[in-house]
Amino acid sequence: MKGKPQASVPSAGKEIGRKDLSLHGVVDRHEGDYAVLVFDDGQRLLWPRKQLPAEAREGVAVTIALSVDLMDTEQRSARLQSLLADING
Repeated sequence: MKGKPQASVPSAGKEIGRKDLSLHGVVDRHEGDYAVLVFDDGQRLLWPRKQLPAEAREGVAVTIALSVDLMDTEQRSARLQSLLADING
């Protein structure tokens, strides 16, 4: 198989909190270096196999938790502002 298989980004999930989201699905299959994860709404996501837990074989249920990290966002913004200040003198 050439290149990465194509998949879309899941749109549905269960809200954990105001800034958090969890996506529930299953490892559908492996294609090369990627696992195809299928979520409850039928959406698919490619995930690098090396970043999955060892026991995440085909047919195993998975949960992906997403959260907003405001502190990291602020730190990155401050670093960028500092770099821009250095560039602009």
